Amino acid sequence: MIERLDAIGDRPLPPGTVLRFPAAWPYEDVVDLIVVAFPDGCGLVVATGYKAGLIVVILPGDAVPEGQIALSAAWLAQNWTRWVWPAGDAAEVRVLPGYDVPTLA
Repeated sequence: MIERLDAIGDRPLPPGTVLRFPAAWPYEDVVDLIVVAFPDGCGLVVATGYKAGLIVVILPGDAVPEGQIALSAAWLAQNWTRWVWPAGDAAEVRVLPGYDVPTLA
């Protein structure tokens, strides 16, 4: 199920959650970021396009709900332009629970 980031409330976004939004240089017109867990907390890594695999940001401890390995959706929506994409708006961000499991044909 695809949801808008600004409509999720304070539900946690676990590692593997995909954030899709309209972008521009240095990304493509649409980019996916994936929530990842790091030893020091959580962050976002580019999942699509020419920048795939690059770390975008390791977010501060305030972004992680206490006792969880996840990001706070409310915190992320509120801080989207400061920490992730200054040219965007959290209302444009779509949240996917992850990618489908691929198969080899």
